[in-house]
Amino acid sequence: KNFAELSAVITVLNVNYELEESKLMFGSGPGQFREGVSIRGDSFNQIYLVDTAQEAVLKFNEKLQFLGKFGSFNIDESDSFENDFANIEEGQFDGINDLLAGPRLTTFISDSRNQRIVEVDSSGNFVREFKPRDGFDEPTKLQTNRRNEILVLDSENERIIVFNNFGSQVFSIGGYGTGDHRFVKLVDFLVDFEDNLVCLDQLEKVSLIKKYSRNGRLLKKRAVQGRYEIIARDYWGHILLLGETELKILDSQLRSVKQLFNKPKHLLNAASITHMDNKKLYSLHNNPAMVKVFNPRLTLLQSKI
Repeated sequence: KNFAELSAVITVLNVNYELEESKLMFGSGPGQFREGVSIRGDSFNQIYLVDTAQEAVLKFNEKLQFLGKFGSFNIDESDSFENDFANIEEGQFDGINDLLAGPRLTTFISDSRNQRIVEVDSSGNFVREFKPRDGFDEPTKLQTNRRNEILVLDSENERIIVFNNFGSQVFSIGGYGTGDHRFVKLVDFLVDFEDNLVCLDQLEKVSLIKKYSRNGRLLKKRAVQGRYEIIARDYWGHILLLGETELKILDSQLRSVKQLFNKPKHLLNAASITHMDNKKLYSLHNNPAMVKVFNPRLTLLQSKI
């Protein structure tokens, strides 16, 4: 008796990034930066760039056209120094490190050496500040989730602290150590589509990638050879691991996948990477100071099984 051959076709979305633009921006004038540490986007496809040398935030549209600047030093264009003062009422930034667009048209900023998170309005005016009950020790990276909670990397305490969007502490994950819920050197983290945390723990010769549920339960972990500095994701949830000389791509289950970039070298030495709702990737670089834009080319790959 003959049986008809059964087969199925699997269709996979293939993403391949090409460098679309490299824009040099070194300086202290409008739309320029000297020491970029973070690049972020918001739901309006506006781009925020954090310049720690000027202790300021620069704002651009998605085409990298300059929109404005706020921070500790708002220098006006006149020759007078009368208006050259901080518009952050509760003191100037000291070690501004990262930024997060909030749900109420406000922005959250990690003010590392002042050991606080500052919320400012759309013009950069001070709204409030907050910190954990036992204090920060150099807060750096910021993330958010679907609940609009604010997640802060408390770098010297090797932990992540979770706040609600009014600045009240909810709980924390981590602390120094080698266990599953501890970190040796927590250098970066991201939040995925399901509000899971994916953390980059840097050891001497390897990097540990640890994935936790929103409430801190360990879901997966993986050791990757080499010391990676940055963990980021793209619009489709691919995880980018970036070191000084290597770019590694993982899927949401922490499995290695094929390279997504035609020329990965264009992304090396980035200080920060972000994705936007326009599906493009933006990377921030120093030496020289520039922003690069990567455009995704999409194809459908089919295979018969």
